Amino acid sequence: MKKQLEAIFLLAGTAIGSGMLSLPIVLSNFGLANSAVLMLFFAWLTYKSAMIRCELNLVSNANYSLIDVGRIFSGQIAARVGDFAFKILAFALMSAYMFGLASILKCETAFIPAIGLVLTLGFALSSNFIIKANKYLFFCMLIVFFIIIICVITNIRELALPPSGNGATQLKTWSMIAPTVFTSFGFQGSLHTLTNFAQNDRKTIRNACLFGSVIPAVIYILWILSVAILVYNSDHASFEKMLRGKIEIGQLINVLTSITNNIFLQKFIWAMSFLAILTSVIGVGTSLLDTLEKEFARFTNSRNTIKFATVSTAILPPMVVAIFIPNAFITVLNFAGIILAIIAIILPVFLFFKMRGTSITYREQVLNILVFCIGAVLILLGICDTVL
Repeated sequence: MKKQLEAIFLLAGTAIGSGMLSLPIVLSNFGLANSAVLMLFFAWLTYKSAMIRCELNLVSNANYSLIDVGRIFSGQIAARVGDFAFKILAFALMSAYMFGLASILKCETAFIPAIGLVLTLGFALSSNFIIKANKYLFFCMLIVFFIIIICVITNIRELALPPSGNGATQLKTWSMIAPTVFTSFGFQGSLHTLTNFAQNDRKTIRNACLFGSVIPAVIYILWILSVAILVYNSDHASFEKMLRGKIEIGQLINVLTSITNNIFLQKFIWAMSFLAILTSVIGVGTSLLDTLEKEFARFTNSRNTIKFATVSTAILPPMVVAIFIPNAFITVLNFAGIILAIIAIILPVFLFFKMRGTSITYREQVLNILVFCIGAVLILLGICDTVL
């Protein structure tokens, strides 16, 4: 049971992070009911794609990354595509998280190196210790979250639901939100870490993928509803900025804290935002470290040298991006959604067909083709967002 909870918290903690800050902004013009349905759909998509990806590891080796799995079932081209896509995704997410941490801490970009130093020291610890620490951080975040929900409800004096808006019918809105929402469920980079941690136990892996998808969906729905209703009823000017996408992450946190007069609630909102980003950093960072460690191990047997090179490589590039591309939190997440669709859906489904060959059942074939098509649509929407 303990291992099961740690596995669930690893995935859910990785998923819940950027979405807590970005989703209330990108979905403000989409409508509350539409947003709730969208969350449930992406929870299903995340679970199905995660199980396809885990099956590749269960058949090959628990500790294999997508790069290794691609090499086994399809050859060097698939391995290189998976390697390049995963690293781009991980570095993009890490840079977004670093900027998000700086924004939450109300720091200038000049302080991002200090954040990078703290993360470097943290990642120098063992992976098992980091995963166990993540469990407690995620549990603390859940407690803080539900306290905030209760306090937010009591702070709403006049309850009026925000208008639905016309975003659900606009291609530009879909092209922005779909990749961003998918990224908000993006724990797929941690799946080879999960299968290794679960020691190939199918039940543990299946439950972790299921609850790791459902828990973020439920929390996102409650959070989006609470933020939209609170801001709409208390600060129409800020809500209009949200509708136009003219509000930054740090500004949204400031709006939420200024609306509430309770100093403790303000601290809880800050703490939840910080913990949400931190748990995502741990999940993505741990997976990136696992991948980089195998590569550096090919050149040296020194554990200290491998650790230093791995942690430095995982922290420095994202830190540079966060410093020189400020205010790009949502833009980076949208770009990450395109890459995530490749490594979480397109490549795993392709490799699954290569692995199973003619033994794949009709039901599996239809389901996998459906998931593959959805992944292709996500990529096209992400590309449209960069063009429109």
